[in-house]
Amino acid sequence: MADVPKAVNRQSFLRIEGVPGLLGYSFVLTLARATTLPFMAVYLARVLNMELMQVGVTLSIVLSLGTVTSLCGGYLVDRVRSVVMLAGTAFASGGIFFLLPSIGGTFALIAWLSGLYAILAVSSIAVKATISQTVPAALRVPVFSLNYTLVNVGFAVGPLISVYVIASKVTLAFGVAAGFACLAAFIAVMFLPEPHKADDYTLELPSWRDTLQAVKGDTALALFTLGGLLSAVVYDQFSAYLSQYLLTQLSSEAAYQLIAQIVTANAVVVIATQFLLGRYINRRTLLMFVCIGTGCLVLGLYGFSASNLTWIWITSMAIFTIGEVVLVPAEYLYVDLIAPDNMRGAYFALHNLGALGGAASPALCAVLLAQGGSNVMFAVLISCAVSGAIFYAIGHRLADGNGVLPKSEELANDVS
Repeated sequence: MADVPKAVNRQSFLRIEGVPGLLGYSFVLTLARATTLPFMAVYLARVLNMELMQVGVTLSIVLSLGTVTSLCGGYLVDRVRSVVMLAGTAFASGGIFFLLPSIGGTFALIAWLSGLYAILAVSSIAVKATISQTVPAALRVPVFSLNYTLVNVGFAVGPLISVYVIASKVTLAFGVAAGFACLAAFIAVMFLPEPHKADDYTLELPSWRDTLQAVKGDTALALFTLGGLLSAVVYDQFSAYLSQYLLTQLSSEAAYQLIAQIVTANAVVVIATQFLLGRYINRRTLLMFVCIGTGCLVLGLYGFSASNLTWIWITSMAIFTIGEVVLVPAEYLYVDLIAPDNMRGAYFALHNLGALGGAASPALCAVLLAQGGSNVMFAVLISCAVSGAIFYAIGHRLADGNGVLPKSEELANDVS
């Protein structure tokens, strides 16, 4: 990284107090999510006897409610000590996981799952905000990248654990998830130091109304959130809409086999390249990597639409994944750079609304496939990717012109 002094280059960010514990916490809590959430649709359909349409509607409602209600959690992240927030959300999610099999009734289940998704979203926001408050600016992207890599490793390992556990008893997976969540809470209490949190700031903490006004009035944040939302439509739930597409082109067995191969390819490429590429994302190269990432998404989508040959799909997924790998830490860094020190949680919470793009993606693509066919679906997805990059470019130019984005040399000198 040209923007970072040699002294910083030689410094291992893993030696920064609290970073190993924070990454360990994030990984273990991801295991809690990954042992249950991927098979939630199966649980709702087979154990609770829901119709497929009811399952889809339920999950869409839950994802949307959980994401929107997590906004309030972002406000709390700025005011509650990070150890308390991280341990509290982990312990609360553990309790919800443990009690979830005893919840009956559609409305009660929606409320329970919405609470779970909201708490997990707040935990993710708290991790990002703590990285911003703990790690020197010049080293944050590598930490963001490594955290995202560990999340992907967790989602690769978690389903394997759940398959083994479910073979014994379906609901036992929720007990395993609760155990992982409690372990994450233990890691937070034992291994996370107190960074400079809200009550240590020399700046006055804004009220709820002031926070809302500041966030609402930040045009650059709104543009970055819109960019993230449109990009998430493309990469966040790619397996869902690609499965829908393949089921219209291949037999069910062939479609499942191809999806399994490309999901594996996605995980391998993320784990192999996330940290390596993340090292080169900084203030000076941000916009360039957003353009590169968008280009990779577009090339990958074109490859998916061009042929159903296995090698073309795996190659296209590798290119597509590179786009995901560089876009995600770039998005985090944009928010980190423009967020005031006393409102990082609120800024990351608003940007987290971009997850609604991923929640809407399967339903949107299902409608496009049914009404217009695969060509229309891929054209819309490509348009979303390009539009997301345009919003990021406009936001970058606005923030840079207003002097909100710090200069590269300022970030390089921030090593304290």
